[in-house]
Amino acid sequence: MALYFSQKVIGAVGMLIPSENTPPDVEAAIDAKRPPQSKKKPDGIIGYIHNVYVAETWRNKGIGSKLLPQVFRDVRLARLAPK
Repeated sequence: MALYFSQKVIGAVGMLIPSENTPPDVEAAIDAKRPPQSKKKPDGIIGYIHNVYVAETWRNKGIGSKLLPQVFRDVRLARLAPK
C-alpha cells in the first residue's frame, strides 16, 4: 500500500499476512503471544508490518498515522472480496 500526492509516492507500508489456511494450532500459538490490547478483536487478521516508510520531506506530518488505518481497511476489504 502506498500513499500518493501529485503522482509521487510519499509513503508506503510493507507487510506480510499469512495464508487464510493457517493451521489452528499455529494461530493459537500466535494469539498466545499477542499483547492484551490486540486481543480486543478476536477475529482480527494476524499479520506482520515490517516497515512504514514516509519520504523525508513529508515526515512528522501524520502521513504514517493516516496510512496505517487505510492499509488495515484495504486488507479487510481484500479478505472479504470473492475469490
